Amino acid sequence: QRGVLKTIGICGVGALVALACIFGVQQVRANSAAPNDLSAFLRINSLWSASRMAIAYPLFGTGPGNFQIDNARYWSPFEQDWYATERKLNTHVHNDLLETAVETGVLGTACHAGLILLLLFKSLLAYFSSQTPERRRFALTIAGLVTAFAIDGLTGFNLRAPVSAALFFVIAGMCDGVFRSAARLGTHAWYRAAPALLTVAMLVVAVAEVSTFASQVMLLQGRGAAHWKDYAAADSLLARAQRFA
Repeated sequence: QRGVLKTIGICGVGALVALACIFGVQQVRANSAAPNDLSAFLRINSLWSASRMAIAYPLFGTGPGNFQIDNARYWSPFEQDWYATERKLNTHVHNDLLETAVETGVLGTACHAGLILLLLFKSLLAYFSSQTPERRRFALTIAGLVTAFAIDGLTGFNLRAPVSAALFFVIAGMCDGVFRSAARLGTHAWYRAAPALLTVAMLVVAVAEVSTFASQVMLLQGRGAAHWKDYAAADSLLARAQRFA
């Protein structure tokens, strides 16, 4: 465990030094520590407005998927002007943890960050404790992938993209399956009931996601019917979309 903590500490200090160097070079080149191009400035404003949302709903957040719906009320003046000109909405924060904080509050953010730290700690612990080169290499690969996901999540939304999110949870399952301790988990009733509870939870989530997808399909169909002036069909489709949403 000492090796794991030392590795995380060294990498953390290295990351801070790298950031300081990047901001220093930016200050020298552009006379400003912060990036001043349009894309970066828009993302900085997005982080600011999303932080205001997270503070406004600290415990449970606004609810999954509600960021793009509620975010307009918290736009900075720059965002108001830009999105009005471009006729667009901001669909993601470009920071996974902050978007989780906005939509699920402190509790959801703790689970999100805890999962990443658990995978990182578990893979590094396996690296330092494994006896075979193959397991050590595999453990180091898992640690590198988890770190890459964590870093990318600071400026993106990889867990909101189906492909990268699926890859992340495949990696999480591989880490848990390969490095699971051979010791018995216990005989308490909670341990025996855990698989059934998780199965029920996954079924509930699957039903909710299918319902949301169906509502989105009907919404698009309703918009198409309205575009072609078939208002009766549009009303019917939009009403059904609202029921499924």
